[in-house]
Amino acid sequence: MRRRWLPTIPIALAILLTALACVPAWAVVDLSCGSLVIRIDETTGRITSARIPGLNAELALTGGLRLTEGAEAREIELTPVSVTGGTPTVLRFAPEGEQLAVEVQVAINGGSFAWHVTLRNTGDRRRLLALSLPLDVPGDGPIAVYDGFLPTDALTEAFDGPMYRTPIPLCAAWSDAGGAATGIDPREHLSFIATSGEPLAAGGAQVATRTQIVLDPGQELSVELFLCGMTGEWGRGEALHHWYATAPELFKPTPGIDQRILRTSGQYLAWNRNPLQKEDYQVREVARRTRTGWDWCINPFKRAGEIVVREEWYDYAPANPEKLAEEDQVSWAEYRARREARFASGNRLGVAMLLYTPSQIWLEEQLAREQFADAIVDDPSQQTRYPSGYVKPQDSVIRVFPYNTSWGEQSKKDLAEVAQLLNLYGFSFDTATGPAKYRGPGMDGLPERGWDESGPFVREGVAIRRLIEYVHTLRNEDGTTLGVVPNIRSSADYNSCMAADAALKEGEPWKGMRGGEWALRDALGAKPACWWESYALDSFVDYKNMTRDEIAAAYQGMADFMCIESLHMGFWPTAAFARGFESMTERYLPRIEDCIDAGWQPVTAARSDDFTWLTRYGSGLDTHIAIGNETAAPAGGTLTLGRGWLRAPWPAPTVALLAEIPIIGRLFEAPGVPAFTGYDGAELTTQATEDGLTVTGVTVPTRSADVVVACASVRLAQPVADSSVTAALTGDRTRRSLTLNVTGSRAIEPAGGVRIPDGMALTGARVDGEPVTCHEHNGVAFYGAEGERQTYRVEMDFRSAIIQPEQARLLDVEFLFEDQPAGFIVLPEEPTEAEEIAAERIVDFFRWFVHVQTDAEEPPSFPVVRGEIPRDDSLMIVINRVDVDAPTVALPDMRHLSIDAPDAAGLRSAVDELLHVLDTKYIAPPTFVWRRSTNQAGLIGEWLEDPVAAE
Repeated sequence: MRRRWLPTIPIALAILLTALACVPAWAVVDLSCGSLVIRIDETTGRITSARIPGLNAELALTGGLRLTEGAEAREIELTPVSVTGGTPTVLRFAPEGEQLAVEVQVAINGGSFAWHVTLRNTGDRRRLLALSLPLDVPGDGPIAVYDGFLPTDALTEAFDGPMYRTPIPLCAAWSDAGGAATGIDPREHLSFIATSGEPLAAGGAQVATRTQIVLDPGQELSVELFLCGMTGEWGRGEALHHWYATAPELFKPTPGIDQRILRTSGQYLAWNRNPLQKEDYQVREVARRTRTGWDWCINPFKRAGEIVVREEWYDYAPANPEKLAEEDQVSWAEYRARREARFASGNRLGVAMLLYTPSQIWLEEQLAREQFADAIVDDPSQQTRYPSGYVKPQDSVIRVFPYNTSWGEQSKKDLAEVAQLLNLYGFSFDTATGPAKYRGPGMDGLPERGWDESGPFVREGVAIRRLIEYVHTLRNEDGTTLGVVPNIRSSADYNSCMAADAALKEGEPWKGMRGGEWALRDALGAKPACWWESYALDSFVDYKNMTRDEIAAAYQGMADFMCIESLHMGFWPTAAFARGFESMTERYLPRIEDCIDAGWQPVTAARSDDFTWLTRYGSGLDTHIAIGNETAAPAGGTLTLGRGWLRAPWPAPTVALLAEIPIIGRLFEAPGVPAFTGYDGAELTTQATEDGLTVTGVTVPTRSADVVVACASVRLAQPVADSSVTAALTGDRTRRSLTLNVTGSRAIEPAGGVRIPDGMALTGARVDGEPVTCHEHNGVAFYGAEGERQTYRVEMDFRSAIIQPEQARLLDVEFLFEDQPAGFIVLPEEPTEAEEIAAERIVDFFRWFVHVQTDAEEPPSFPVVRGEIPRDDSLMIVINRVDVDAPTVALPDMRHLSIDAPDAAGLRSAVDELLHVLDTKYIAPPTFVWRRSTNQAGLIGEWLEDPVAAE
């Protein structure tokens, strides 16, 4: 940033007039961040104009800090003001007669401005204040507005509160001439958030994000406001992009949590097992094939909300004793033992068993009134008491506040204790939308207080956020950070969304207004979510009067839409949605998994007139573009990409890397042009133009969705226009080859970086047929060759980092003979638990396959022996944790398969890779379970073949 004086008369006269006038009315401060240049008037502290970098015209943007008091919104005039230039620029307001000190530090925060506002009450009375940074955004015609919930293309009437419901503190307005967003830093824990907007008479709109805070006598509070510019090209996505960048840790999962929490929910797969898929081998294989990572372990306690199940609180007189379930009528010791066994069983089968709690906001009424009366919530706008049937059917429950109260302290103790008792990896928080207002004694003096017409309160969402933050301080016995998956929706308090690691959306994509859940996606950022519930076919069609084929077609159509919308929005289908469809497990779920791992991005940076929709995940060499075709015919065409948004910094190069290959050093100065292939490696051509990139050759089947992925970045001569890269990736899970055919606008030394496929290692590289040495860093193989050339060909070969034999040879092994195991699994004499589980996983894989193929009630198991290898001609699958550098699956001969790994994690990875390869031969998707419609159609135990595979 820089400070600039704009004299309108000779300097000497200017100095004289300044001295006489005392206030330099003509002084301004110019500040610049990556997305916006603003001019602040030093006499008022207000923004008087702005410019969007990359757009030529000035933007007549105006705005400034606004402070009001009370429900009548009495304006507090923020004058006089003093300005201190520098980094940051400081604005000090001294509102006359207000007994308030107001200071703003305006700092650059990446591509946005942070307005750090500090308020101090110097008087002797409580102040109910409203703080915002309203902006007047100009526009000649219709102006689009985002209210923190959903955008509208043309604002026509004023709103306050907002137009719909707001989960995030962000508001924006934009047109083709540019725009801006104003909001509040997502790290702030605030109880009151509202966005507002109104059309301006001269065109454009005024937008604001407001928080209402309570300031006691002598109290000082700080709130960080947010401001960024927008080109208008990518709508609300630009505002979200810069807003996320202010607190990136809040928009991705907590580091160190178990990665299963980022997969989909089993929807009671391992907890309340479906009678038709209840055996261990069924649970384990259905979970693996549906990408199930965790389960929602509902109500694992006798007394509502008492998650530890303490002996002193176990026996009580419930409000509705006739509804007490048989499982709750056992002794305390037996209840605890049963619960521990159920959690241990699910964990052993590979499912992270997340202990359910109603976000610690519902508690059995007697316990609440006797022990935690200070935490009881009295909010007429919300349901605060259920006399029967909520949480536990036998209990009357009451709403309680789990922060800065006796129940808040008990909740932290309980979460820590039960996590240790059950060796948990995390919790599932139900009812986590957080709308209730707590006005009890625990709120006194809290900085998180807001206020409304009834006075001060603390939002329930703040308490839930604080509690989830506490969970993140807890550790599993193996050192893993505990995670939380809350049940939230688009109208959830933003605090719940900020703290979550993933989310459960209790609804299907066809429930309510399509696209309404973009608000939840905006609030979560790159964190995953999953749909919940079921297909509920009877709510769409009269299946009782339909044939088997008609019912099957209806199910397949709903499954296709589920997957299309999941790829569109970065949501998971749960196991209940995936069972019965080959298209799910064989085609869609791998694509959904890779996109979710890359992380949803708010700026699509891609356009096309040839497809229904586009969504971007990841950046740089992790870019995935999901593409929807919702038409009745296959679609093919071109994508137009904004190169600047796709660029991500290269992994930091080592000094040695730059010293050894100077060409690669120059590559870091100009990362170049990304190249794309189809998800399956299909050939695509990426063409560089003056304005960006085009990707040609993209095809998507009928009523389907697919993904294109970045595979390389190639250094090209400047200008890059008229340059192209044609890329293709061939092979299978054990061997792959990438080819790049590069044509530049003029000759240049070949150089670039290639993403090494996950789970693979580079084995060779050639440029125009000549071997070249590559240097690997953070999953990227950098190549360079001497000699300028305008066209050249790159070839790179990869092999599995774990599976040594080629896939075809491995699949030639006879694991089964006439549906019977063709050998033994051999473990050490005294196997570790990890070795035992590895054997169980292989046993269960083949038991599931035989069960699906033959409908056997008790499919045969591979016999497991310990110690010596049997001396016969049978197949031997030998599992060892040995002193090796990395996990390895080897095939010395066709009757001996060895699985070696240095530790438990390596053993899991080795078996994962082995089973993924075997999946290509032993195809057995999870089957339909009982529903009235599947029963009528005879689909129970069946699965529908992928219609796209048949095209």
